[in-house]
Amino acid sequence: MGASPRLGVGPTALTSLLIGASLAGMAEPGSAQWVTLAAWTAIMAGAVQWILGALRSGWLVNLVTSPVLNGFTQAAGILILLSQLPDLLGLRSSWSALLSDPSWHHFDPWALLFGAGGLCGLLLLKRFAPRLPAAVLVVAICGAISAVVGFAEHDGHIVGHLPAGLPSLAVPSSISIV
Repeated sequence: MGASPRLGVGPTALTSLLIGASLAGMAEPGSAQWVTLAAWTAIMAGAVQWILGALRSGWLVNLVTSPVLNGFTQAAGILILLSQLPDLLGLRSSWSALLSDPSWHHFDPWALLFGAGGLCGLLLLKRFAPRLPAAVLVVAICGAISAVVGFAEHDGHIVGHLPAGLPSLAVPSSISIV
């Protein structure tokens, strides 16, 4: 959908994708253990990057060719799109259940309406008002509509409560330092 001066989708998103995939089997995503593991992964990656910088080893990056980096970036985009597609479509069940028994009962009509409406809003704002922050406006409008129609009260999946603060720094129980 093009570049946006308000959204940063680059190495940070790819790093998050890699860390999320790496920690998937080690802890429940979003749990305190998972957050601790993610924090330690970030600390270790930063330490490795700092050491490579101190040793003037930046030339190692040149060993990874541009087509490999482009392929990685595009594949990450496809993975992110495919992981978000069920929520965008309001799919309540799995893809296999939908393929074995294709019917509308697999979809949440409100979620499908929010997903399709949000996507249409993004496309229309990009086309007719490219200077406006389309993503921010669409999120705000969909959030307001969600509150007005009571989407959460009708079993709609929303973000919900976000914990405040940062977890305490501790060595994860799955890592033994001896």
